[in-house]
Amino acid sequence: CKKCRTFHKNFMEDIMLTIYGTKQCRFCVECKSAFDEQGVDYTFVELLDDLQILKKFINVRDTNPVYDGIQGSGKLGIPLIKTEEGIYTRDWKQFLPENDKN
Repeated sequence: CKKCRTFHKNFMEDIMLTIYGTKQCRFCVECKSAFDEQGVDYTFVELLDDLQILKKFINVRDTNPVYDGIQGSGKLGIPLIKTEEGIYTRDWKQFLPENDKN
């Protein structure tokens, strides 16, 4: 319904997201492009710019249940999305606003 879409849009505008990834990762580029096109606010953290940031990401990847099934596969598991509440997810598409059909 229109009221639900409006609520979702307004709710999502208030959430600040952090994307952890690399500029070379096609999935990260796809995520950033979709967020830009849909007007989703985010901060992008380039994992390859700083060794300490990369270490922090690896710690999350090795200990967070969102990475169950990725650990030991040889994949990085990026992009990683972190909400301002400190919740991690790999499902970035959940933050895209619904298209308004009006």
